[in-house]
Amino acid sequence: MFVCRNKDYFLSAIFSGITIHLFKNDFTPDTDSLIADYKELTVKGYGPILLTYNDFKFESDRLIIRKEFIINRQALIYGYYLTVGGNLLGGERFSDAPYKIYMEGVIKLNIKVFFNMK
Repeated sequence: MFVCRNKDYFLSAIFSGITIHLFKNDFTPDTDSLIADYKELTVKGYGPILLTYNDFKFESDRLIIRKEFIINRQALIYGYYLTVGGNLLGGERFSDAPYKIYMEGVIKLNIKVFFNMK
């Protein structure tokens, strides 16, 4: 689960362009994580995905992002992270990480961003 602690910042980031990246290092994100902590996947054919407004499904206390990455090379994938510009919004390690792609595969993301309303 991806928890957003600053709803206003996240919502304004949607209009600035949020990008989803996959990371390949054995890392568990936390609130003190830095963008340098993530080692982005580097296999041939991979590229981060820039989201558009149509990629977001808004619900009462969260939003849903569904995207797919097609991986055409051998890879180990531990999770994803979100950026806007060069700034980190946060990330999440897959609960059953790593995903092992041997020849070809699809990573289907169903990201639920919960807004912490404290």
